[in-house]
Amino acid sequence: MQSYVQNILVPYFEKHREDHDQICIWQIDCWSVHQSEVFCHWLHNTYPWIWVHYVPANCTGLFQPCDVGIQRVLKLAIRHSALQDIINNTMEQLGQGVEPNMVTFEKKLPTVRNNSVRWLVKGYEAINKPDLVKKVIFKNILNFSYLSSTMIGFPTLFNWTG
Repeated sequence: MQSYVQNILVPYFEKHREDHDQICIWQIDCWSVHQSEVFCHWLHNTYPWIWVHYVPANCTGLFQPCDVGIQRVLKLAIRHSALQDIINNTMEQLGQGVEPNMVTFEKKLPTVRNNSVRWLVKGYEAINKPDLVKKVIFKNILNFSYLSSTMIGFPTLFNWTG
């Protein structure tokens, strides 16, 4: 997590901060690695201008609609494409007379690397749809409106560190 913060998150935040007094809010799931005392202490002492907002358990779809609305579609498309490769490979081997209990799958890096390009392209094609993005944005607006209008003490929902 420290490597992610130092090498990805901080450079991104630094690029978008208007001044050095500006805080940045990092919204992440409430996984144990994110909430560990060691990590939270390190983050607070090293980057006091980064405040963490933990998404409450079982609320990812409400607070992170892209995780459910876009990333889920992407992951399913990649998984489906990889599974199709396994099915095709299995059918090819069976068609060549290989006994079902002798069917094998190539797992060497060059083969997986070459196949993964097609899997990623299929994933991109699955999410490169303006209607999908609009649906996720609209859902985000509805969720935020609902949460901010119905929860008493909404700011207390956030678990801020800093």
